[in-house]
Amino acid sequence: MIYNSGVSKAPSHNRYSKDFVVQLQLPACRASDALEAATKRQKKEKHSMSRGTPLTTQKLKKFAGTVTLNLPEIDDDLAGDFGSNGDAVSLILRTAFTRENLDEALMKLGKTSEPKPIPSILKFVATVALPARTTRFIPKTAFVVNTKPGPHVKIGYIDSDFTRWFGEKAEEPTAETKLRQYALTRPSVFAPAMKEIGDGGIVTKTTSGELYSMLEKQPDGPKSVAGPLLTNGYANLFEMDDKDGVPRLVIALWRGAYAGWRVFASDASYSRQWNDGDQLFSRNSR
Repeated sequence: MIYNSGVSKAPSHNRYSKDFVVQLQLPACRASDALEAATKRQKKEKHSMSRGTPLTTQKLKKFAGTVTLNLPEIDDDLAGDFGSNGDAVSLILRTAFTRENLDEALMKLGKTSEPKPIPSILKFVATVALPARTTRFIPKTAFVVNTKPGPHVKIGYIDSDFTRWFGEKAEEPTAETKLRQYALTRPSVFAPAMKEIGDGGIVTKTTSGELYSMLEKQPDGPKSVAGPLLTNGYANLFEMDDKDGVPRLVIALWRGAYAGWRVFASDASYSRQWNDGDQLFSRNSR
């Protein structure tokens, strides 16, 4: 399954080279203009490089002061030579001031740089309680396209991969289950977000039966009593093992144009970027 609601962008080129111009087969006049513009841009960048970093923040001003106070002893002649060769000074400083050099210097001094906290991909929203299921659950008889009026779950589309991977995976009766509901705080692909949950000691994988129990709580999407599933077109994401034990990404979302839920399945490594606000669900325990 390829779930794609966005528009693909062609790779961009931030430089014009002769090869690139030939590849585009530009008319001679346009090729000349492009190369001339590239030359001007490179001269501008070189000029910008020689000016150095503008001291626009307190951190940069403090850095400049620290550098000045800790310069090695330099005689007048060497200072004069450096003073008239700004490009050489710039090259030396740009080579010296790197994160790797700072970490190495701190290590030699018996210090360590303060680690920067990695911002979380997810925000915990709530715990979702699902009722016990007293009968055997067979996905292919539950996940059926049907948007006609009635108390049943309105499903407008079921991906063929979902049916192939989960349709025959029956589930035995289960006790009451609790899921954890998360919201993405920034765009992310699926795997790193689920890894963040797993690193917290939470069992990440859910089941198609648990998803269906949630759909039963909101059979008519936004017309139902509000529940944990998003019904505004945003995605509800789950990780499930298919009938062969292979981890899969399962996506449920409500689309008003289809008057029902749409259910997709894909590889857990699917590289689509999900939006901040999309939701993920995991289990507390088995």
